[in-house]
Formats: sequence, structure tokens, C-alpha cells
Amino acid sequence: MHTDAGRDVERLQRDLATMREALGAENPFGRAARAAWLGVATVSALGALAAWTGSRAIGATTGAAGLTLAAGVLLWTVRARNRRATAPVTWREVRTVATAKLVGAPMLAAFLLWLRHVGAPLPYILAVAAFCCGLLALIYATTRPWRRIGIGLGLPLIAFGMLVLVLPADRVFLAAGCTGIAAGCACAAILWMERHVWPAGEE
Repeated sequence: MHTDAGRDVERLQRDLATMREALGAENPFGRAARAAWLGVATVSALGALAAWTGSRAIGATTGAAGLTLAAGVLLWTVRARNRRATAPVTWREVRTVATAKLVGAPMLAAFLLWLRHVGAPLPYILAVAAFCCGLLALIYATTRPWRRIGIGLGLPLIAFGMLVLVLPADRVFLAAGCTGIAAGCACAAILWMERHVWPAGEE
């Protein structure tokens, strides 16, 4: 009896979660997203350490960790697609972000290449790229309650875009690593707060 009751409760919880997803009340970013952002912070920390010490071994480790993180994000995307029938909000969010990247990234890359072609200095190009991406992240954060993670990404990018113009050339990669640490930790913290502090952010 107790076993059957437990199964009924679990089934009811799954049904409620599916209904919340269908109504758009479910936060699509859960534990996997928090782990990914913490991974971004970890990889960025390794990159900053490599830039600080000049160690090739740490640089190689950073590259391997980055590839592992990218593979994990790809796996999460595939899983979201496979679960699109029971988690439509998650799949819609993944699809929206992926579409924005596919459309926006080539446009931004073309603009940066044009800046390079007309002779703009590299720090200026990096500043434009960081500021534009940060601004887009902040705009993204205003469109849905669960997209507040855009704040955690946007503010560090804008700060980096402003600082890179005055930093010495040998400190740019270190600053980029610190930016990744700040963004990863901030986004993970926002996602944690949406689960444990803000009622609308519960998984």
C-alpha cells in the first residue's frame, strides 16, 4: 500500500510539473543550468590562472575543460529536445537562445571583422564585442522572469568592455578570465535564488 501510494504521489508530481511547463509557469533553467554556469566560472578561473602564470599546462587543461563543458551543454540541449513533449517551456527557451546565437553571432562577427579591416585597434574591437553582448544579455533579462540570469552575464561583460580600453595588453586575458568567473558565479547564484528565494523560480 505504501509503495503504491508513493508511486501515485510521484506520478502526481510529474503530472503537475508537466502542467506547469505547458502553462509557461515552470522555470526552464534547473540544476543542469546552474552546474553549467559554475563550470563556466571554473574554466574561466583556470584561464585566468594560465594568463597570470603563463603556464602551458594550465592553458591545455583550460582548453580540455572548456571542450568538456561545451559537450555537456550540447548534451543538455539534446536532452531538452528529446523532452520537448513533457517540458515544452525548456525546449522553447533552448530553441530561442540557439536561434538568437545563430542569427546574432554571424552579424556581430561580420561587424568586428569590418572594424578590424578599417584598422580599429584590438582593445577597441574587444570592447565593442563585450559591450554589445552584455547589452543584449540585459535586454534578454527583461523579457521573462526566468531570464534574470541575463543580468549576471550582462553586467560583467559591460564592465569588461569598459575596462579593456584602459588595461595593459598583457592583462586583457586575465581580465577576461575574471569576467568569466564573475558571470558564471553570478548566473549560478541567480538561478539558485530563483529556486530557494523567489517563489516563481521554483523548479
